[in-house]
Amino acid sequence: MRVVKTILSLILSFYLFLLLVIAIAPKENIYFLLEQQLNKNKVIISEESFNDKLLSIDLNSLNIYYDDIFVSYCKNINIDMFLLYNSVKLETIKIDKRLKKLALFDIQSIQIVYSIFNPLNILIDANSDIGNFYGKISLFDRVIKVIYKPNKNKSINKNIIKKFKKVNGEYIYEKAI
Repeated sequence: MRVVKTILSLILSFYLFLLLVIAIAPKENIYFLLEQQLNKNKVIISEESFNDKLLSIDLNSLNIYYDDIFVSYCKNINIDMFLLYNSVKLETIKIDKRLKKLALFDIQSIQIVYSIFNPLNILIDANSDIGNFYGKISLFDRVIKVIYKPNKNKSINKNIIKKFKKVNGEYIYEKAI
């Protein structure tokens, strides 16, 4: 019993140490490193305000460009880093009017969650004015699966539906990555 207590004590101490490292780490530098990686793929984020919290990062008022073309505006991105449970939440994504033919809807929120309690899956949940999307990315099978539940008050977007299969009133998209 004493050995179990010692092991649990060591695990808890190590976890608290890692949380402390995250708390004092220069999160702004990590964000700029991520931004550099996005730049390699022609994605530019500009005019954002950065707010470094204890175990999270808040980015506000982001303009997103792809290949120097304005794509969208995102009101807020919140990145929570708790080691056992990590999440990224994007709120109020407005697609540029010129791109409305490709994506005919704006997104109220997207939440992406990775948890050590479900280490082989990344969960996705998105809400838009045309309905709700939820799904997962299976890291083991290397498959993304998204389920779309249309909003009863809106007409179904034909551009989106053609890649989905209809099953029991839901639309399912599945693709190997």
